[in-house]
Amino acid sequence: MSRGVVLFWSIMIALMALDYASAPEPYRVEPAAFALGSGDMPAGGHCSGR
Repeated sequence: MSRGVVLFWSIMIALMALDYASAPEPYRVEPAAFALGSGDMPAGGHCSGR
């Protein structure tokens, strides 16, 4: 691998770790983008206008 690829992925992983560490909760609570037969109502998607 070239140095540029290694540098890119090192920076990407560092930024993801920083984002994860700065989050107030261990995960982001977001509605599912697609329900896909889970039985959920389609009113909770990202583009629902709410």
